[in-house]
Amino acid sequence: MTKKIGCMALLGLTILIIGGCGQKENNAGAANDADFVEISSDSRETAGNVSETVYEEPPVIELHPVSEEGESLLIKPCGYSWNWPVDDEQMAAAIADGPAPTSEGTHWDTLMLPENREGASEYILTMEVIPDELGINAWELTDIGNNDAECDRIAVYQKAEIAPENFTVSLQAGKIYEIYMVWDKENVSENGCFGVAYYVFMTEWPVQSDVEDTAEGLTETVEGRTEFPEATFGEIYTGEVSSIDGVTMTVTDVTSEGAGLEILNQSDKEITFGDDYELQALQDGSWYRVDYIIDNWAFNSIGYETGPESAKVIPLCLDVKWSYFHGILPEGHYRITKTADVRENNDSVRYCLAAEFDVK
Repeated sequence: MTKKIGCMALLGLTILIIGGCGQKENNAGAANDADFVEISSDSRETAGNVSETVYEEPPVIELHPVSEEGESLLIKPCGYSWNWPVDDEQMAAAIADGPAPTSEGTHWDTLMLPENREGASEYILTMEVIPDELGINAWELTDIGNNDAECDRIAVYQKAEIAPENFTVSLQAGKIYEIYMVWDKENVSENGCFGVAYYVFMTEWPVQSDVEDTAEGLTETVEGRTEFPEATFGEIYTGEVSSIDGVTMTVTDVTSEGAGLEILNQSDKEITFGDDYELQALQDGSWYRVDYIIDNWAFNSIGYETGPESAKVIPLCLDVKWSYFHGILPEGHYRITKTADVRENNDSVRYCLAAEFDVK
């Protein structure tokens, strides 16, 4: 799979590219309070250095206009690499992946700015747990379809600069914005989590349109949701799949639009996974690649390591929402393949793992 590399930040064992989105689950359509779930946090009494409030997923953020004009917008993370304490000795981890911000055919939440065409509009940005670092990147709408387009680094803020209730950002129309937030590993006792999360949205002037056609048959409806076409199948997959002793990959919670992926490393090897994957469909005894519905697709470069020192009873969990890349899978038998880099005798050896599943 192609990976596009932007601006890099190093966070513990996770390598994340700040120039692009890394999720998976993306929002589709305009913000609607009914479309969002409450932030998942688990308040518990613990001993040692574990926070009383544990965040098992990144928070939802909200943008409110400073003036009385304009709309508000709730944004779920479109990608993240996330870790949280289970008890005094164990950490759980999850990764969610998604299209790069400028991938053609991807539909992000849209924030309609007030009628102030000559300048920027001020918005209050709120979140449940304050990050240790917050950055804002931006692209022009004309960059859509060009995953090599360089972002404008708007600003980078540290925790002391982020006021909990009146932290404001300036936004202009006609942009794709990416807000990334980093919670440092060394502050896990204070934050109840560590990792990085990406939030992507578009800004436009108010327009009157009930239905708007988008790339490759995706349609934005009046309700602001994206309808994806049924997936199609292309060429026969000729690659080889392999296995690693002590490592299992399992598909869970399957729907026609996505699934969960659990990877458990019970070996004595250091293994690195990214957020890339491929889908194949079984037809007439052969595996066929599932076609892409967007052009110039890209995964962000995320490296997540598991090894002998990791808690071997807790799998690495990924949320794979393939509808943005492939459309809706019809009923059938499928498999997902994923690369894994294994450290062997000071060398890195690449394997291709596979896990089969059914869509009913």
